[in-house]
Amino acid sequence: MSTTLPYALEEIGTLYAFLETGCPEVVTRSRQSLVSAFALFLYDYVLTISDEIEYIWDKEWSFGKLLFISNRYISFALAIFDIIIINRGDLGDKLKTWELWGENATPSSIKLLIRDRLVT
Repeated sequence: MSTTLPYALEEIGTLYAFLETGCPEVVTRSRQSLVSAFALFLYDYVLTISDEIEYIWDKEWSFGKLLFISNRYISFALAIFDIIIINRGDLGDKLKTWELWGENATPSSIKLLIRDRLVT
């Protein structure tokens, strides 16, 4: 049984509305957890930027380099987007659609990185 995108967006909207009204402590904890996770993400980025410059930026372009950079910076953009979404609530169907597709971008690029390492 396949779920159409409009139906999925409607379900997400219903879930957000329920959480906002029925379980405000869940929403508060989710917001706090998301901001904490982003702080750790930023901390990791600051700690590893020198290694990234040395081992990634100074090398020739390759499939692995492209996947690493896209994974690193798409994840960063998605984390910021998640913070905006959870703190502002309903931003419309287009942003919800982007959120649904964005959540799949990072795991897919990680799988490609692993596949590339296994093949070489």
